[in-house]
Amino acid sequence: MQLSEFATLAEAQAFELITDKKQVGSGQARGFFVSNGIWTTLRQIQGDITNPLFALADAVIVTASDASSFFGLDPTTAEGLGNLASAGIMVDAGIMTDAQKDGLLSLALKSTHPFANVTQKEFDDIREPLVWTPCIHSTDPLQVWSVSASPRTDKFKFISTASVAGANAQVRVWWSVDNLDGTASVLESTQHMIQGSEDSLVVSKSLRRDQFRLETSARILKFEYKGRNITDVAIKVEQ
Repeated sequence: MQLSEFATLAEAQAFELITDKKQVGSGQARGFFVSNGIWTTLRQIQGDITNPLFALADAVIVTASDASSFFGLDPTTAEGLGNLASAGIMVDAGIMTDAQKDGLLSLALKSTHPFANVTQKEFDDIREPLVWTPCIHSTDPLQVWSVSASPRTDKFKFISTASVAGANAQVRVWWSVDNLDGTASVLESTQHMIQGSEDSLVVSKSLRRDQFRLETSARILKFEYKGRNITDVAIKVEQ
């Protein structure tokens, strides 16, 4: 499952992914045999070389006692087929029950919650990716004033207000500078986060050209924003 396939964050965080490792570690197997009383039966069989299940019990005990070993359960391999068949023989012989066999094989399954720590913002950004939206002169809820081609002083101020608690926006500013031949070059954009508080989004931020190593003749070309939970917002630049 992909994060984008869930309808809510709660569903994503609760999602359990089961992975089949196709093997059970020796320590896991031994602990299972001991706690279920199977280990004692295997040791009794191993102590009687005339028992027809001697070889099987001996192999199980040797493998389970080797900390670096494991029981392969991949049915596409000879080892896996052999171990699965041995588990069936142990059930037929009364060494363990069907339910215990299922419990043993389930140790090969690994359970994880891959989206347990995903935040609401991360979930929203995946479900509905934000896009950059131009800020323009209009009656649009988001506006920018005092944007023109004239040179500006060094200091700019971003002011935003929002009626939605926890709103946040990212503002991208594009700059341009005049070339000697009369043409203009667009400079790399600078981005600024405006993070909402518990009550609203009211932030004033001052910026200087020298913060971004811009020429003193650099001027603002345009603004773009992207954000979520933004209503009735005004972002403006003041000289």
